[in-house]
Amino acid sequence: MMKRGLALLMALVLVMAAFGALAEESAPQMSSTLAFMAMLDENEIVYDAYGPSDSGDEEVDITFPMDNVTLTAYIYFDSDNEGAALRIWDLITFAPARFAEGVSACNELNLEYRWVKFVADPSDNTVYVTADICFRDEDVADVVLETLGYILRNADGAYPTLEPFAE
Repeated sequence: MMKRGLALLMALVLVMAAFGALAEESAPQMSSTLAFMAMLDENEIVYDAYGPSDSGDEEVDITFPMDNVTLTAYIYFDSDNEGAALRIWDLITFAPARFAEGVSACNELNLEYRWVKFVADPSDNTVYVTADICFRDEDVADVVLETLGYILRNADGAYPTLEPFAE
């Protein structure tokens, strides 16, 4: 009985060590991601962070209740530590019969708004919002935060224009 208990304890320790190693491997490691996360922590902004993907990029996700819709921004930090892609996936889903009208509305929004692009995806009738940025080590947190503000305000402001074409 003692051997069995000891074996179970050893197995539990090994499993916990494996989970700890996995968590450590999946934690963000790049200076750009860490600098942005530190700024979020200082401002008590809640986020989820994910370590290097197979391509080496790291991700920070933040959800914000806005005036017209609640938005989740996904920030993908490039593995070269010099840029990031900001995305708001699934801003809205167009009714299939209204997709062409929705695409026209996205084109008009792309003419109206700077810094962001509205993309209508025909594979699932959704619209996503995108912004790509470059930065240096000394300004990464400020540049990402400023661009995050642009993409959130523009997506929220555009939502009423796209809403008539929704399912």
